[in-house]
Amino acid sequence: MRRLSISLLIVVLLSTIGLGWALDQLFDGLVKSESDGLQLYRDMGSDLIDSVDSQAELATIVSFWPDTNPIKLGLIDARELALPAELEQQMQSGIPLVLESESDVALFFSTAGNDQVLSLSPPKVASETPLRVVLTMLFYGGMISLILLWIYPLARRLLALGRTARAFGEGQLDKRVSTHPRSFLYGIESEFNAMARRIQSLIADNKMLASAVSHDLRTPLARLRFGIDLLDEAKDEKVRAEYQLRLSNDLTTMESLVDVLLEYARLDKQLSDMPKTATDLGAIVSASVDSLNDIEGKAIAWPQQGEQFVAQAHARYATMLVNNLLQNAVNYGDKQVRVTLAKNRAGIALSIEDDGPGIPADQHDEILKPFVRGNQKQQKDMHKGYGMGLAIASRIAQWHEATFTISRSSTLGGAQFDIVFPLGAGVSKKQSLKGDTTASGTMPNRT
Repeated sequence: MRRLSISLLIVVLLSTIGLGWALDQLFDGLVKSESDGLQLYRDMGSDLIDSVDSQAELATIVSFWPDTNPIKLGLIDARELALPAELEQQMQSGIPLVLESESDVALFFSTAGNDQVLSLSPPKVASETPLRVVLTMLFYGGMISLILLWIYPLARRLLALGRTARAFGEGQLDKRVSTHPRSFLYGIESEFNAMARRIQSLIADNKMLASAVSHDLRTPLARLRFGIDLLDEAKDEKVRAEYQLRLSNDLTTMESLVDVLLEYARLDKQLSDMPKTATDLGAIVSASVDSLNDIEGKAIAWPQQGEQFVAQAHARYATMLVNNLLQNAVNYGDKQVRVTLAKNRAGIALSIEDDGPGIPADQHDEILKPFVRGNQKQQKDMHKGYGMGLAIASRIAQWHEATFTISRSSTLGGAQFDIVFPLGAGVSKKQSLKGDTTASGTMPNRT
């Protein structure tokens, strides 16, 4: 909106100044040409004064001057003019005096005796009032035209935004506004597209959540019903205790699933309320690596221990993202996991690699969706999850405006996750970690 306001102010100022200057030049040119037309009458009066030898001869010429002539001549007493001293000296030096009234223009010439003045009145010329009216109309017409030229692309963009919003409201959730950095509404259009993407994602997530609930809760519910029936029939205390344990395990599974569902459902609301600050990702990665280094048979390579990499992020959710990705790499990696951070023009790049089986290229987009599980046969430690770890990591990266890409590691051969965070402000060697870097929220599987 600031760009729009500045643009409107510039258009109005340039239009006012430019049109005013152009019309002033036109008016001055017309008035000057009209003023130059009086030179003929100046010369005529001067020649008439020079052609006579006395005031009597001049009076004779004036008396015989025909009344029908549009040019009027007359002799008046110099004292009747009551001119200021400067104008009187000007006229006596031979320079005719031009006096203009509302009705006509008169030229006055000093005669030989200086006691009488020859007056010469040119034919009446058209009033300047119509010219002023025409120029005024041209000014306002030009202003309106220039402002309309400025408004036209704005109105077109607003109509396009309105059509897209209407179509989106009617259920066409893939509708987006075409944006251009030079557009006056670029900020509004970008915000609308971001809002539309978020709404579309929320609706898709709700559908997926409903589908997942119906699918993942159906099995433990069926086991619960079957176990309750068997428990009613069982007479042996040991058998009853075994059935009760199974029922408790099924309830724990359901409770865990509900917790995951609630956490994911609340994620968008929580993220939108969390401010981003300058955060040291190096400290976050160090804390995550330290918490997982005690896993037997897994080696996590983190060569940049102690270095600082400050990005614009929220420490708690950045920690959750790193924990999820690192835990995922540990679960699916065979023996090695490698974590690196690098600073480039785009921001702070986090890379996590493992030597596991990797993720097929055709599943890179699908694996980031909620409740989408990888191949469970590939999971070494057999920890079962709900397919939320990468979905949460992807959503956190999206909220941070960070890029999230999946590829195959060229060094270890397994999966590679790359996250590029925007740079933080105020990078300093003494920059300390902002916020709590011990947050939980790790999903222990590649799904």
